[in-house]
Amino acid sequence: HIQPPEVRASIMAGLILLGTLLYKDVDLINMVSFAGLVILSVSPLFLFDVGFQLSFASVFAILLLYPQFKNLLPAQSRGLNRKLWKWVITPALISLSVEIVLFPILGYYFNLVPLVCVVANVFIIPLASISVVLACFTLFSAIFCTGLASIFSASSWLCLDLTLKLNQFFANLPVAKITIAAPSTFSFISYYALVGLVVWGI
Repeated sequence: HIQPPEVRASIMAGLILLGTLLYKDVDLINMVSFAGLVILSVSPLFLFDVGFQLSFASVFAILLLYPQFKNLLPAQSRGLNRKLWKWVITPALISLSVEIVLFPILGYYFNLVPLVCVVANVFIIPLASISVVLACFTLFSAIFCTGLASIFSASSWLCLDLTLKLNQFFANLPVAKITIAAPSTFSFISYYALVGLVVWGI
């Protein structure tokens, strides 16, 4: 059974590839919206699927909120230490954007809100990114050198194992999450309206 996040990612990847081949600029917001329309046109009930809601809400959070938070920081700070910006500040801002948008959805479906995602993802996102890169190196190097592929594969596995252990560590912290009551429809609307006013009013 194909899940909405997989379909969304496949459609977006196809559109990005098509845009690249045609030398066209790619608008990510339009692509995500198009992917959502395609999924809902095939199966409208996916609109009520928690995976669909979390997946698309997360992507829209990154595309819409992250640039706003990024612009709040002084331009001079981006040139001070590029590695710090790339590996610490960017993951933190992305995680904060996603957590703000997912807050009501997680509360509605799971009656909980994670509190350590921003801190945890500062460590987890870079490790997961390195693991993906190493996995790609594994595939390419396996064509001409299995020994080198084994090294890349073992390194990728090590990063993944460390990622899972870090995830478990943060999840088991006493302050990892709080339990809340499921928000009402009015709370949903009020929350997102307030987030929109605050973020785009800055």
